[in-house]
Amino acid sequence: MAASLVDRTARVTALDTQPRYSMLNERLALGTTRSRSKVIVSAAANLFHGLAPTPGLPKRLDCCVVEFAWQAPQRLTKSGVRVRTPRYSPMRTVFFLLAAPMAAVFALPSPSLSRKLSGPLPGWTARWIWVAGAEERPRNYYALFRKTFNLPALPRAASVRVTADSRYQLFVNGTRVGRGPARCDRRWQSYDEYDLTPHLKLGGNVVAALVHHYGEFTFQYMLGRGGFLLDGEVVLPGEERVPLHTDASWRARPATAWQRPPGGGPRINIMLGYHEVYDARQEEVGWQSARFDDSGWPRAAEIGPPGMEPWPRLVPREIPPMAERPMAAVRVLEIAEVEPAAAPRVNLPSPADGKAGSAASLTQPESQPQDLPSQIMAKEARRPLVQGKVSRPEAILRRGAGATVHTAPGADVSFLIDFGREVTGYPHFRVRGARGGEIIDMGYGEALDAPGGGFLPPASGQIGRLDPDHGGMHYADRFICRPGSQEFQTFDKRAFRYMQVDVRHAPEGIRLDDVGLLFSTYPVEYRGEFRCSDERLNQIWEMGRWTVQLNMEDGYTDCPHRERGQWWGDVRVEALINYYAFGDPLLMRKALRQKAQSQSEEGITWGVYPTSWEGGRLSDFTLIWIYSLWEYYWFTGDLSLARELYPNVRRALDVFFEPRRSAAGLLADLPYWVLIDWAGVDKRGEGAALNAFYIHALEAARDLGRLVGDSAAADRYAALAEQVRTAFNRRFWDEAQGCYRDCFADGKLSDTVSEQTNSLAVLWDIADEGRRRRVLDRIRPDYAAAPTVRAGSPYFSFYVLAALYRADRHEQALAYIRERWGRMLDWGATTCWEVWEPTNSLCHGWSAGPTHDLPAEFLGVKPLAAGWREFLVRPRMADLRWARGAVPTPWGEIHTRWQRAPHRIEMAVTVPPGTTAMVVVPTTGLRTPEVRVNGEVRRPRGVDLLPALPGLTLREGERLFRVTRPGSYRFVAKGSFSSIRD
Repeated sequence: MAASLVDRTARVTALDTQPRYSMLNERLALGTTRSRSKVIVSAAANLFHGLAPTPGLPKRLDCCVVEFAWQAPQRLTKSGVRVRTPRYSPMRTVFFLLAAPMAAVFALPSPSLSRKLSGPLPGWTARWIWVAGAEERPRNYYALFRKTFNLPALPRAASVRVTADSRYQLFVNGTRVGRGPARCDRRWQSYDEYDLTPHLKLGGNVVAALVHHYGEFTFQYMLGRGGFLLDGEVVLPGEERVPLHTDASWRARPATAWQRPPGGGPRINIMLGYHEVYDARQEEVGWQSARFDDSGWPRAAEIGPPGMEPWPRLVPREIPPMAERPMAAVRVLEIAEVEPAAAPRVNLPSPADGKAGSAASLTQPESQPQDLPSQIMAKEARRPLVQGKVSRPEAILRRGAGATVHTAPGADVSFLIDFGREVTGYPHFRVRGARGGEIIDMGYGEALDAPGGGFLPPASGQIGRLDPDHGGMHYADRFICRPGSQEFQTFDKRAFRYMQVDVRHAPEGIRLDDVGLLFSTYPVEYRGEFRCSDERLNQIWEMGRWTVQLNMEDGYTDCPHRERGQWWGDVRVEALINYYAFGDPLLMRKALRQKAQSQSEEGITWGVYPTSWEGGRLSDFTLIWIYSLWEYYWFTGDLSLARELYPNVRRALDVFFEPRRSAAGLLADLPYWVLIDWAGVDKRGEGAALNAFYIHALEAARDLGRLVGDSAAADRYAALAEQVRTAFNRRFWDEAQGCYRDCFADGKLSDTVSEQTNSLAVLWDIADEGRRRRVLDRIRPDYAAAPTVRAGSPYFSFYVLAALYRADRHEQALAYIRERWGRMLDWGATTCWEVWEPTNSLCHGWSAGPTHDLPAEFLGVKPLAAGWREFLVRPRMADLRWARGAVPTPWGEIHTRWQRAPHRIEMAVTVPPGTTAMVVVPTTGLRTPEVRVNGEVRRPRGVDLLPALPGLTLREGERLFRVTRPGSYRFVAKGSFSSIRD
């Protein structure tokens, strides 16, 4: 790396006093550290280089910098300053606020400012490079890059920073050392840092990269232009340095093994990238190794310095690399003989502006199985294996001798494979004994099709048909063999439960093995836990945890199969689940910042981001983002991000929403998409549900304003929230029906009544106590009876359930969960569906709400102060006999359990160091109860019995204890037991 990123000193100020975010308040000369410590110090100057004074922005910017210490020691030494970095596996993180005085809050430059930022960035030596003669934005274009060099001695250090547009894989001497970059707004282009030292050797070495440029936006990628950038050097003993930075000395050429039809070929769908067709006969075999002769390759073309458009800023990766591990399939479900069919319809790639989608098509008959393997596999006739031959079919699932596969004319061999549950990652296989020209097609699906249409329930025990063209997706890849042995792994991720592998044109036979997956998700830790006396609820909790894990990668995603988009309604629910199941703050920190980067001059933010798709601006998702920021602060205690993004909150509320209030004081006729839910909610004119979201966002902005010291705006938001609340009750309440109507439009109330509107009115205290009791009758676990629009998705049921908890109706909530999520289990689901029927995405993170609710409500563990400095344990027992679990916090896990028996209720709580617990022991149903702590009549030191707590209403029979000392505590309430109900 460069010797220095910032040539000044700055005061390092403690962000917080929490163990995970603490550091010493010292003066620190910023710069790089030795690569062996693998610590990245990002430069504030890099982020704001060239930023001119702009009206509305403070003249002095406080910059939030994230320092990653990859597997670094507990205490790092830098310029004589000792910095404490507590455990946070697989990485440890320290947050710094830089520059003094800490007066101005961070203001994120608006998108329009990015044009002012072009120009070379300090601290970078490399140049952006591309393949000479290639287009700027070629569609579906793969490129190879190489740099060879000799080392007279083993290196003392070798560190590089790497990024590309669109995605890259980096190799050193034939070993893949990483892939990236993390999804990002190209105006804040993410880069990765690698320590290459372990991979280098005496003599000849090579650094190589495979880059895929999409040439079109996806729901994970903003359209830029083709480019590759690597900056770094090898440091030898004696401080001799060998530069590695990209420039015209690198070699570069197209990766022609990836087949690229004219125009780039068809995409999987408009949300994802391209299916892969790889012809190993055109592979540059060994191109990643130092021994490969690249003298015939052209020199790379330099296209500009770091800081050029369309990447005016380079930002260090904010999250750890993905966790990858081999995953084997569970079983081969079926071996069949298939006869390839012509696939006459071929979709053309969508235009780069995305406005035409994938509507254009071309009709041309095909006599050979080529071009679209997904359509060929979907149409091919399947029959029992007669002409083809397979020995040891199960052997294809493990690495070893493998299965020998022979095809016959007109009779290819097909394997239908079950991974046992939905998975995500990179499919792979190995082939030996090929003659050249054999074809391996891989198709993917979340479920199998039933003979009569629709998906076949896995619980049925029947074997259906895999359709990789289901829903208009072209979800299959193709590999064409060269002679001999070879292995293949897809460049991009796939998500599925079932995989079909078709072997074609192999009359002489091939050996096939290692058909599996390199599983890849965000590196979560299973820190949270929940178990109870109802095994159905345990399975629902596990199903939700797995669903959210599959939707955590380099961003939160809605689904890993169909879109992989960071949709904000999904993100908010998934983040809350993450706080309870995994306890990771970094992915949400990155997502919140990226959402702010999407904000337009008029204040609206994109509903899905980063992407160049212009159809994704959502008004309700902008409001949800505002209170997601408050929730992030509440669960992490990280004040810096609230300061950083607060100006964006104000821009949204003051510039976009407030001018769009009607004469009645309510939001009305907003110009962009309002989702609310996949249901028949009436959203015309003045929409009740949208205004409920508005009230809650205003209250979150009030709290954020007070937090960052903007008391005037905070008071204004508080008053505005009350005005809208009053207008809401005046406008939407139907006294005769005892409920809120969905909207006021065309001079009258809507005829529509929905769970959505009425549950939000209960949840956010818009309805008073009298009205609350009446509207709650509109919420029920089944679909029966009342003329009410039901929650159309498990997503909105997260809000419906929250309203039931708010109204203290926990038994009703459990019935709701058991019935609606239980039907998924009965069908055979391993992940939560997007909607209530298995018709859309079968793995949707927004649908995993019970994985948050069960520990939060039925273990009763919730933060009472930012960052869990103080927390509540108040279990709701409902009809359960016992429950136990753990909740992750920045201080460690809170373990708790409870159980009840005749005449006795027991609770146990572990209080992490640095925290205070408020423990509510239920004694309802016990006659003349007595509560002992740790078996003693006299309470131990640090445990006090309190009569009340501000903001907490104790129910009859509840006892409140404050615990101020860390340790494990056991509470036992004894008495005559009269009821098992709450």
